[in-house]
Amino acid sequence: MVSIVCNVAAVFFGGIIGTLAANHISDTLKKALPLIFAQCTMAMSVGSISATQSLTVVIAAMLLGSVLGTIIDLESNIQKSGRWFACRLNKNDLSTQRESYLEQFTIAVILFCAISTGVYGAMQAAIAGNQEFLMNKSLLDFFTAIIFASSIGFIVSLLCISMFACLGLVYAGAGFVAPFINTAMFSDFCGCGGVILLATGLRMAGIKAFPVANMLPALLLVMPVSYVWGLF
Repeated sequence: MVSIVCNVAAVFFGGIIGTLAANHISDTLKKALPLIFAQCTMAMSVGSISATQSLTVVIAAMLLGSVLGTIIDLESNIQKSGRWFACRLNKNDLSTQRESYLEQFTIAVILFCAISTGVYGAMQAAIAGNQEFLMNKSLLDFFTAIIFASSIGFIVSLLCISMFACLGLVYAGAGFVAPFINTAMFSDFCGCGGVILLATGLRMAGIKAFPVANMLPALLLVMPVSYVWGLF
């Protein structure tokens, strides 16, 4: 779990730096860096998509997973949880500034605790021992945490607790099923993760607000679908 610890540490220290240096970070930089983060995320998706064994499997998993995620309204529930937590920590008046705080905090919760890159990276580390993906994400998250903390403060650093819990659970679960995964299943998993990463990058860039969290069940379904497809 080396890469997970590094990822969590990156958010923690990034949050501290962003809080202390809030008055020294320009608005121009705050707007420019997220676009770079989006570009890097989309670049990481290319290698994953190219590893796909069967595009049919990936499409089927994306359809089934997205339908399931939409039915249980996963993204909306994550947003509500983030807003609830933010309200408990920020009990000021119901001003426009507070609403902005809640919105930014909710986005931070999704980015650090429930985004596809974290889930995909943790599963990569557990299944293939590939730490590189989460290490790359750690670098991006460090600067992302600085930007968010410059606006909403030290609360960003506290997200490392829930982040470690989420990624740790994914890592443990993926490690349990790793012995039952063959090459084709893992390749299709990489392809599915790449598609979700691409959607994540487009959302971060403000091009299209894909409901990325609703797509996450596809990562759980793609390997069973790949296995069944391989039987035929």
